[in-house]
Amino acid sequence: MGTDKSLLPIGGEPMFQRVATRLGRQVGRIVVSANQDPEPFRAAGLPVVADSFVDRGPLAGFLAGMIWASAVPDATHILTVACDTPFFPIDLAERLSASLVLDRAGMAIARSAGRDHYVFSLQPIALADELERWIVADADRSLKGWMLKHSVHVVDFDLDADPFFNINRPEDMRVARDRVTAEDKVSYLSGRRRREDRNSYGFRPREPR
Repeated sequence: MGTDKSLLPIGGEPMFQRVATRLGRQVGRIVVSANQDPEPFRAAGLPVVADSFVDRGPLAGFLAGMIWASAVPDATHILTVACDTPFFPIDLAERLSASLVLDRAGMAIARSAGRDHYVFSLQPIALADELERWIVADADRSLKGWMLKHSVHVVDFDLDADPFFNINRPEDMRVARDRVTAEDKVSYLSGRRRREDRNSYGFRPREPR
């Protein structure tokens, strides 16, 4: 689109901020992998790491995230998402993690409508050294190839609206903004109903005499 998609406004805020808010409800820490100007992300209170390898695609971002997370106490995995996909599932972390209960050394990826989404993954931090060797050795820098070297658990997210709809064209932005408006309206109505339900169970303001 000729611009940094993560900075495009959607729902009254930069797209990366909406993604970070959605992700922040699912994980303990967030870090942004970015090779462009880091200041917009830092101004929003987000730590930023740059890729150790130039022009190596998402794999370099995965590695940067693993290295950063290795310094976080008790961290074992990284959950990865894309900044141009603001509608990813709100239970992404929970369901990917659940798929690894019996295989903590494996990976988990998301799938919708029969399509695998390798960027939306849960990966062990312990694979950082192996990933670095793969990036150096693999001329194709194949994301799928890296994943399929390991035990991969695929989790289906079959929803009415594609949760992994990503923004690549100006017309995608129009669709996304309409979807944000509808999503925010549903959230508002849901919150209002919860407040009304609480009132109906004993918290209704007393009528004036």
